[in-house]
Amino acid sequence: MTSEPTGPLSGVKVLDLCSYLAGPYGCTLLADLGADVIKIEATQYPDWWRGVDRRPAYVLEQMYEKSVRYCIMNRNKRGITLDLTRPQGLNLAKRLLADADIVVDNYSVEVLPKLGLGCEVLSKLNPKLVMMSMSAFGAGSVHRDCRAYGSTLEQGSGLPGVVGDAGGPPVMSHTAFGDAVGGLNGAAAVLTALIHARLTARASSSILRRSNA
Repeated sequence: MTSEPTGPLSGVKVLDLCSYLAGPYGCTLLADLGADVIKIEATQYPDWWRGVDRRPAYVLEQMYEKSVRYCIMNRNKRGITLDLTRPQGLNLAKRLLADADIVVDNYSVEVLPKLGLGCEVLSKLNPKLVMMSMSAFGAGSVHRDCRAYGSTLEQGSGLPGVVGDAGGPPVMSHTAFGDAVGGLNGAAAVLTALIHARLTARASSSILRRSNA
């Protein structure tokens, strides 16, 4: 028997369309604050943290659910696997999205639109939905089509230029700071957007009530 979620985000429903580190970490912070986070994984592409092992025990003993890194990075979440390339999986995802408050993804920019879950579709499906896409360089960047990880962003930020010996060559830290920092800032950003959305909705309701008075 599980207890009811508590915390400042109790009652907030989040759909986590993320994999690996930056996106899952940001959503984990929301879960830690009491949000009901549902992680949606593609059946063809499970989260990397689960690991890959073709031996029978990996499946029979459900080792994919017991990876330490996966459990840490996805604590306090519920999970579902869907094949978003099939109508049934896509329709189930839309049903979940229609009732959500926040959706987060860290796919490359073209993935969700190709699946029929682009921003325009989701905003019509659920006008109150707060959406955050954590592609590497952002949808408005000249590098929008570049797929990258934390170490790539480390180089893009110029951080290696200030690591190492003075006057020496750039040095990589070998720590994916971009992922952890991105997840932390992503959680703060999406909460700011949620607060703004709710405050402006209340303001609009107040204006509407006054105009009808």
